[in-house]
Amino acid sequence: MGMKKILTAYYPWLNENLYIVNVRNAILNSGYEVKSFYSIFKNLIKFLQCKIVNFNWFENALTWRSYCKKIIVLRLLKIFRKKVIYTIHNKQPHDLKHNKYAVKLMKKLCLQAVAIVGLCPDTLEVVQQIAPQTCSKVNIIPHPNYIQNYLLTNSKNLRARYNFTSENLVLLYVGLLRPYKNIELLIKIVNELKNEKIRLLIAGEPFNGEYCDELLRCAQGNPNIVFDFRYVPDDEIVSYYNTADL
Repeated sequence: MGMKKILTAYYPWLNENLYIVNVRNAILNSGYEVKSFYSIFKNLIKFLQCKIVNFNWFENALTWRSYCKKIIVLRLLKIFRKKVIYTIHNKQPHDLKHNKYAVKLMKKLCLQAVAIVGLCPDTLEVVQQIAPQTCSKVNIIPHPNYIQNYLLTNSKNLRARYNFTSENLVLLYVGLLRPYKNIELLIKIVNELKNEKIRLLIAGEPFNGEYCDELLRCAQGNPNIVFDFRYVPDDEIVSYYNTADL
């Protein structure tokens, strides 16, 4: 009879987020059992059996009530001596209105964690500002690629769809269009370069209509900047990569 696997909990349980899916699979493949955090929290036996909790974006709290609930959760985990592993994805929340809650939670998570995962060296600087006494807990594990998640046999490209020629140098941004992603900086650079051979293709689902208008204003009618405001499904991702030079 094999040794019983150590039970771990994972937050959040997002099957549409490839980072979450891949990291969960890596934990499973390392010989651990992985359950949704909220599923073990609703089951006393599972909660008592659980040894480790992995948190991603747990600092996001949109209201004072949400913030208080998360503080209570962290307190319970501490009382029952659960080991917390905290992955820092962002130095500040995407919604800056609620930054004060996030910073407080980030500090508490850093203090309580037995290990802090950073996706790039800049994480150390973030932790230094929030909870400098916890810097020794930081482990840098570079953000993985998603090569294994896509069918690379697709040789199709979309240059004809966007009227790009073989002489064009195509720069690609593909993914959700959100204000914090610095898409405006890409547009600004292409505007300043004024190179007729360069094309910037920006494809993805926008935050809202106002943000679409803002990006269009930034582009200043530059014909070398092409927008495709829509959700790009997974089965088209490789075609976009094949279209781009950078």
